[in-house]
Amino acid sequence: MKIRTARKANDSSSWASMSDIAFLLIIFFMITSTFMFREGINLILPDNEKSISMKSSELFIIKLRADSSIEVDKKKIDAGMLVQKLKDFRTEVEKGAVIIRIEANTEYDNVMNIIDAVKTAGINKLSIKMIR
Repeated sequence: MKIRTARKANDSSSWASMSDIAFLLIIFFMITSTFMFREGINLILPDNEKSISMKSSELFIIKLRADSSIEVDKKKIDAGMLVQKLKDFRTEVEKGAVIIRIEANTEYDNVMNIIDAVKTAGINKLSIKMIR
């Protein structure tokens, strides 16, 4: 003779309502959260009609290589020395300009450090050129 066992109560519950609540919470936090927008670099671009010609003695050329090395006058220098060299250039040539030549595959952080050095030295005329 078979012995009947008592049926166990069904312990499983529906998770559908939980997923609805989670979805609503996600939407709530997306709507109520604030997004931070960082301010970019403010650049004043020259007009197309004006062209400026400068002597080579009025130019300070910085070459930034892909391996993060910095060259000034075809000599490698440290990033710490760059600000002082730029300040010396600014005192010698009042209306001088800086040209940054950047190799491909250079990290943006290194480029921004060079631009910060130029701004720290007090030079406002800056040109950036990509080289291969």
